[in-house]
Amino acid sequence: MSSSESAQPIFWQADGHHLAEINVATAIADLDDPVMEPFMAALDKVNALAEASAGFVWRMQDETGNNTGTYLNDDPRQIANMSVWETPADFRFYVYNSRCLYEAPRPLVCAI
Repeated sequence: MSSSESAQPIFWQADGHHLAEINVATAIADLDDPVMEPFMAALDKVNALAEASAGFVWRMQDETGNNTGTYLNDDPRQIANMSVWETPADFRFYVYNSRCLYEAPRPLVCAI
C-alpha cells in the first residue's frame, strides 16, 4: 500500500476525534496452557509494534502490561484488547502492514 492509499479516508471522521477499536476473542485453552505459549510470548512484541506505529494513541493495559487479566465475564479464556488511533487509516495501515510475529499450526484464539 502506498502512502497516498493509506492517507485516503476509510469513512468520515469528525475533526478532533479518534478511532477506538476493541477485539474480543476466546482462547482455545487457558492462557497458561503450553499450547498458548506462542500467543502469549508474542503479546509484548505486538504491543510494542502498535505503540511504535504512526497514529497510535493509547491501549488498554492491566498489571501484566497487556490486557489478559481483564475479564469481560466469568470465562478467563475470553480476552479483549482495546486501542485508540488518530485515524482509521492509521489503524488500517498497522493491521494490514504488520507482519506476523509468531507461527502457530492452528488458530489460538477465535474471534467473537
